[in-house]
Amino acid sequence: MGSRRVPRRAGGIGGDGKPTCKHRPDSYGPHRTDPWNRFTGRDKLMLIGSSNTVGPDVGRLRVTLHHNLLDGVLQRLPRVRFGQVDVYNNHYRLGGDDFQYALGVGVQSAIYAQNNFFTLDATVDPADLLYDWGGTALTERGSWVRQAGRPARPVDLLAAYNATHDPDLGADAGWTPTLRRDPILPAPLVPLLVDPLAGADRLPI
Repeated sequence: MGSRRVPRRAGGIGGDGKPTCKHRPDSYGPHRTDPWNRFTGRDKLMLIGSSNTVGPDVGRLRVTLHHNLLDGVLQRLPRVRFGQVDVYNNHYRLGGDDFQYALGVGVQSAIYAQNNFFTLDATVDPADLLYDWGGTALTERGSWVRQAGRPARPVDLLAAYNATHDPDLGADAGWTPTLRRDPILPAPLVPLLVDPLAGADRLPI
């Protein structure tokens, strides 16, 4: 299917975050997948797209992020410019006064976020999980939030964002993922599967 799966990894950080996808990722083929990673205690995690200037990234960045654990990370989970990015079945454990945002909606980005689970402390407002970096829309559906130990509940992150920020973000990223290999999990099941299995040498393969 023209997809390359990037190996699981943990630790390490760069100035733009890691992994980072910029400038014609031909070495990864037309589609890159980052599955089953465990990212902990980082600032800037993942930047997809090199700059806000129209250039070689346009039409070339296609990335899938699934079944990752993002624990105590502060921003860029991911931040996207000029890319089609499928973000599904990830567990975000986020909090602290330094937390910035999860999904960065950048210039000509097309994020499709589905059935992700967010465990938040009391300092994080679900409305602040999205951030507008010059984008116009994303598709967001099936998100669940557990906050400050309270029972988990479904939350429309886009509606929460639009209720407290201007201008509004649109609700259609303009595409639908077609390369998912397995059925997508209901969001409440994501922590049960991802927490014990995400990270190097954890999957029973």
